[in-house]
Amino acid sequence: MRLTRNDRLIQSRSRLGTYALLGGMVVVIGGFVLSMRFQRYLGYSMIALVLGLILYQIGGYNLRRFGRKQRPDEVLAAELKGFDDRYHFYAWELPAPFVLITPQAVYAFATRDQSGLVTIRDDRFSQRFSFSRIFFFMAQEGMGNPAREAQESAERIEKLIKQDLPNLTAKVQPVVVFVDPKVELDAEDPPIPVLDLKSLRKWLRGSGKGDGAKGFDYRSVEKVLDARAATS
Repeated sequence: MRLTRNDRLIQSRSRLGTYALLGGMVVVIGGFVLSMRFQRYLGYSMIALVLGLILYQIGGYNLRRFGRKQRPDEVLAAELKGFDDRYHFYAWELPAPFVLITPQAVYAFATRDQSGLVTIRDDRFSQRFSFSRIFFFMAQEGMGNPAREAQESAERIEKLIKQDLPNLTAKVQPVVVFVDPKVELDAEDPPIPVLDLKSLRKWLRGSGKGDGAKGFDYRSVEKVLDARAATS
């Protein structure tokens, strides 16, 4: 498998995460000390608390995506490593975070790092309440709606491709991948494929393979995305 990754972006966002996290801690602690010593500045301390929490959230998100050892792009790349050079994985180089070209199809991945039981009903993703989630809510990215995120990513990539290849009939396939090995998925009627990491390779070689018989010219698609990646 070929890999094209924006290491410069990863490094800069990792630094941003570190600075934002440290800045948030300094602002929160400073506001707390100010309120303890000078009661008349209580309003300013509350503003500092809100600002510090925002910085802390920004820092935590960026460090979780860009600053840890097992980043989502690294986990996906490791899982896809067994594929040959006809497979090309793009990380943080395109208008979608993670894109994979194969001889049969194009995929846009949205990742989540939740562990434990995740319930999917149609396009609703949820986890059961637990006190540990409250304790670690700053460290774990929010669930949000990964299906919508993947679909929007797929639409952006499809639009990009069709600017140069307007006659391309193949659709970009959105996929949600949970990258934590401890996740357990309970899915009913999700609008797009929702997979855990250990199922990804089998799915790509099986039901998710796509239909290459329609004359899908993946080399032309690859040239379009390579050109866009070169300008990012």
